[in-house]
Amino acid sequence: ATSSQAFLIRNIDCCKVQVHGLYNSVHIINSSNSTIQIASPIHGPVHVTNCKDTILQIPFSRQLRIHDCTNVTFIIHVASGPIIEGCKGMKFYQKDFCSTRTRTRTRTIAGEGGDNFDPGTNLYWDVKDFHWLKNNVKSPNLDVYSEAELEKDADASALVASFLRAVSVSVQDQDESGKAEGGSIENEAITERIDEDGIDEDSSDDEL
Repeated sequence: ATSSQAFLIRNIDCCKVQVHGLYNSVHIINSSNSTIQIASPIHGPVHVTNCKDTILQIPFSRQLRIHDCTNVTFIIHVASGPIIEGCKGMKFYQKDFCSTRTRTRTRTIAGEGGDNFDPGTNLYWDVKDFHWLKNNVKSPNLDVYSEAELEKDADASALVASFLRAVSVSVQDQDESGKAEGGSIENEAITERIDEDGIDEDSSDDEL
């Protein structure tokens, strides 16, 4: 399957969004009181900017960059340590997506590169806070939780169950069609809102 250049979600409040399809990157800007579920592995980075009171679920990305956010919860599988800057109240939960069944698929989608890339590695815990420079002292701006701790949280576990169903559907659709399927109804609504604002959802990383 081929991937589009990028996908942009911008200016949402009290929304639930599911993103299906293959993308080189995802950009999320100005989200509040919302849940965003990305149902397919992302080839490159996910950028999250100026969001608050939002839950973001990512089955796999190579990078996660977060700027100027408050009270955002991430349930993630990420190949490199997340980076935060100007953030408070960040929570990072482990959710290993790359099982034996999906590891080959994820390696193909995300690209191997020349950096000993292993899609089975989840560095959700290796968060770097660029506004906290004290060595060997944990930043007060974030907390990390293992998958076992995630399973003890009833609300989070129910959310993960819903998320995994979406991921399963996305993988099955790609297996059957050989190409990425379109977004959900919520996804399409957001795309229409972006188009009305005159913003190109295929913008490159540099343009954002």
